[in-house]
Parts: sequence; C-alpha cells; structure tokens
Amino acid sequence: MMHFTGIDVSKNKFDVCWLRDATTNKRKTKVFKNKQEGHEALAEWLLNNIKAAPENIVIILEPTGGYHESLMYLLHDKGFKVYLVNTGNAKKYAEAINLTHKTDKSDACMLANYGYAQQSNLKLWLPEAVEVRELKALLRRLDALESDYQRELNRLDSSEFSLSSE
Repeated sequence: MMHFTGIDVSKNKFDVCWLRDATTNKRKTKVFKNKQEGHEALAEWLLNNIKAAPENIVIILEPTGGYHESLMYLLHDKGFKVYLVNTGNAKKYAEAINLTHKTDKSDACMLANYGYAQQSNLKLWLPEAVEVRELKALLRRLDALESDYQRELNRLDSSEFSLSSE
C-alpha cells in the first residue's frame, strides 16, 4: 500500500500533509524548518507516523526556486519515492477541486491529494549525477561573476563620464 504525502516548500519552512485516508480525507499535518535538521526530522516523522517502509511512502513536491532541492535529495537517499510535479498541472488540479483559500498547509494537502489522484501519471524523480550538479553549480557561479563584472564595468563607465564632464 502506498502512502501519499504533499510538501509545500518555502525558504525557511515547509508544510507537510500526510493523506492518512483518501476516501475520508483524513490527514495529518506538520511544519518543519527548511534546514538539514528539519529534513532529517521529517524523514523520522514520516516513518514513525506512517509505519511503512520508505519505498511505500510517496512524496509530492513542486519546484520552488531551489528551496526544495536539498530536501528532495535527502528523501531520495533515504529510499522515499519522490515526485516533482509540474506547477501548472498542480494549479489546474487545485482549481478543479475548487481550492480557493490557499495557504501553505492547504497547498501541501492539495499536493498529497493530487499525488493520490494522479498516481498512474506521475514520473518518479531521480537525482542528476554528482558531476552534473557540480557543473550546474559552477555555471551558476560563472553567470553571477559575469553579471558582477558587467555591473562594475557600467559603474566605471558612469564614474568616468561624470569626471570628464566636470
């Protein structure tokens, strides 16, 4: 038996909703800090409450500007089934179930329900190779350095212009 959990991730915290019984919509929720110790606490909380092996626990998340990544890697490494769903599809599902009062908690519960309803259509998330992640991190750093360099050139050009006009 699969157990569905939705997680709404933000910069400092993440809201979790375990769908205990989809037919009666019974659920259990909790909030954790979006830090390494919060990620570890979540894994422990899931195992202690659901009383199932990690491979029978489905985790549904949406991409959130990188704030979700370390949590996904930890959960995957611990054996949980992690699914990163398309934000647009999740939003359409929320509209279809008439979810109008949006909170982080309600979004987490919507994701758990979405996972349950769409389980045959979901694609399991698998992490990229370490080399690919390292290369992407280096490219992001290079982009930042190039932006900083261009900004400094613009400042230099601006200051030379103001000095020459005096």
